[in-house]
Amino acid sequence: MAEELVGHPCKALHCRQQETCKIENGLAKCVPNFNGSCWGWGDPHYHTFDGMDFDFQGTCSYTIAKYCGSDPTLVPFTIVEKNDNRGNQAVSYVSLANIFVYGYKISIYKQEVGRIRLNDAIFSLPLTLEEGKIRLFQSGPSAVLQTEFGLQVTYDWKWHLVITLPSSYYNATCGLCGNFNRDPRDDMALPNGTMVSSVTSWASSWRVKDRDPFCWDSCQGNCPTCDESKKELYGSNAHCGIIRNASAGPFRECHAKVNPDDFFDSCIYDVCLNGGAQGFLCQALEAYAKTCRKAGALIYDWRTPSGCALQCPENSHYEFCGNACPASCSDRTAPSTCQEPCVETCQCDEGYVLSADKCVPTGSCGCTYNGFYYKPGEEFWAGGNCGSRCTCDSSLGIVVCKPASCQANEQCALVNGVWGCHPVSYATCSASGDPHYTSFDGRRYDFMGTCIYQLVGLCSDDPTLKPFTINVENNNRGNKKVSYTKVVTVEAYNLSIVLSQEHPRRIQVWKWANLVGALGRPLGS
Repeated sequence: MAEELVGHPCKALHCRQQETCKIENGLAKCVPNFNGSCWGWGDPHYHTFDGMDFDFQGTCSYTIAKYCGSDPTLVPFTIVEKNDNRGNQAVSYVSLANIFVYGYKISIYKQEVGRIRLNDAIFSLPLTLEEGKIRLFQSGPSAVLQTEFGLQVTYDWKWHLVITLPSSYYNATCGLCGNFNRDPRDDMALPNGTMVSSVTSWASSWRVKDRDPFCWDSCQGNCPTCDESKKELYGSNAHCGIIRNASAGPFRECHAKVNPDDFFDSCIYDVCLNGGAQGFLCQALEAYAKTCRKAGALIYDWRTPSGCALQCPENSHYEFCGNACPASCSDRTAPSTCQEPCVETCQCDEGYVLSADKCVPTGSCGCTYNGFYYKPGEEFWAGGNCGSRCTCDSSLGIVVCKPASCQANEQCALVNGVWGCHPVSYATCSASGDPHYTSFDGRRYDFMGTCIYQLVGLCSDDPTLKPFTINVENNNRGNKKVSYTKVVTVEAYNLSIVLSQEHPRRIQVWKWANLVGALGRPLGS
């Protein structure tokens, strides 16, 4: 054997512990022996790279996976997830994934379907960075990040986060996904390497400071329980039992590849704590279905027998095994070059492609500018200095930019993921009592009129300012020497919003664009 390796290209190549040298196109290359997957789903149930399953209901930000090795040839990365409550204080869900890699901060937020945040600025998918070293795209109902070195992060913008990593990172990770050494017994290590037995103590040690002052690491008050009768009910084949049904269940072919027991137990936990709500059953079944697909297992229709039909948006249809790389406005050929296995998805109808989070006719796409996609008519500031205002002109198929700047009392800032001009400061005008007025500039005066008066409104012809008017109607209340505000009417964005003393718990909203002229007044409330 030694003689055979003399002069062999692999002889001079030193691969890592869980890599193998292979010849590709005549060149020696180290390739990983396997991939490991870690996930958090539901409320939330975790599975480490090494197969340890645990539940943790903290609502703070936690390092779920991080490169903690010393090999300078491996690309470092850190993945932080943020959890939140959704109605039930006893459980939490994954609501945000922050991926730090190649010098970027890439954030995937709950409910921001079709979009990601790059260094805190919002962009539509798909997206390619670092000359192809990072790919971001939508696959089925999820956002997917793939890197050149084999890291893949998938988050469905709701509650299911999956991290896949090649064995090149064997025994070199830390965080809630463990150390990736194929031994689940030593996954619960603190950042200093000390082993602990308490899940809460371990998980809280990986807490990352965020700006949520109300987050916590353990259940508050009485911890949740489920009585035996409910466990038996929700464990039947009509509920969570469909996961473990080995004779005729839709997941029967998957049992040999993905142990159903932990998913079954987690399903009962979720469904029981939420009063048997159908949505939590569907969530648990979907988590197992996705894991089975990722493992390459054959599964059958599980949505019909469980009553978990997937509702697809306009101009799309459901596919049980659809293309994982949908055609989009910025990449029409993506399906033909897709290397990913099929996924459950809402596929755009014939003649439609994906534009951010919607399926649009192929002739109604937006524009690509500096590698980023913008929807038709979308306006944005180019760069981070608010020096150029751009618009996607769909008729031309290009982005048109014009020099622009913020006004004297504004500053350019990134707010909620979008660059824009924002006020440097705010002023307050008020009317109170019978009535005492204070102007924006601080002048105080009393005025007892009982008519309708304009309290404030836009009096400038500057087209960049949004017009608005606030009117007040005053009345006497027993004493004619004083008056009080009776009605406040706010007019903006073609809406008239009325707050009145007569209806203290009602707000009337009139849309001026839909006025019907018979009575010369708005209809509806």
